[in-house]
Parts: sequence; C-alpha cells; structure tokens
Amino acid sequence: MKKLTLLAGVLTLVLVGCGPVDGEPADTGSESLGTDTAALTMYPECCSAVPNSGYTEAFCDSVAYSPGRCNQVWGGGACQWNNANCPVTCCQPKSGSTVSWNYCNPYAISADRCNAVNGGTTCSWTC
Repeated sequence: MKKLTLLAGVLTLVLVGCGPVDGEPADTGSESLGTDTAALTMYPECCSAVPNSGYTEAFCDSVAYSPGRCNQVWGGGACQWNNANCPVTCCQPKSGSTVSWNYCNPYAISADRCNAVNGGTTCSWTC
C-alpha cells in the first residue's frame, strides 16, 4: 500500500509540472501588464489564439483585457491582439464599460476629452 501511495504522489508531481490542463487557463504569473482583472473577459474579440499554438480561443479570452497582457502570455506564443477589432489607442474603454474599443477612438484627441465621455464612466486615457 505504501508503494501505491508513493507512486500516486510521484505521478501527481509529474502531472502538475506539465503545464495547464485542457480547459483550464494557465497561470500567467504575477506580471504587471497593465491589466484590470475585473474586465478580463469584457472584450474577447480583441485577443485570439495564435494559429497552431495549441492554445484555445477560450484561453485567450480569459487574458484579453489589454494588448500587453494578451501578447505576452507564455512569451508571446499563445495569443495575439487583434488591432482591427480593438485598435490600440490612448483612449480605451474603462473596466466595466460595455462600449467597444472603437467607441472611444473619436475621443482620443486629449486626455480631458477621453476621460469626460459620458461623465467619465465610459473611456479612460491610458498614455
């Protein structure tokens, strides 16, 4: 029985060290990539899986909030930011805002104009 318990323990260590299990998002570490974790899945159309990377769209959706976070997951080999759907500008949707990234683009003239959209509830200046 002790040999079976030891074997099970070793097998668990080997499996844990292999990386993410299918269907579970990988731990992206504690990198500071300018993300707001409250809105990670707000813009799933912005971050897509790199073709033939082995990563799923669902995984990339879970890290989609900022271009930096999307492009840097697993050293840049998992996901890529879609600039056509979500152009990277200084004026971006606030966390919790329901507008598209393109909605804030016309207000990217200045920080004051961007931050004032809908009484300051919609867009925020990020530059």
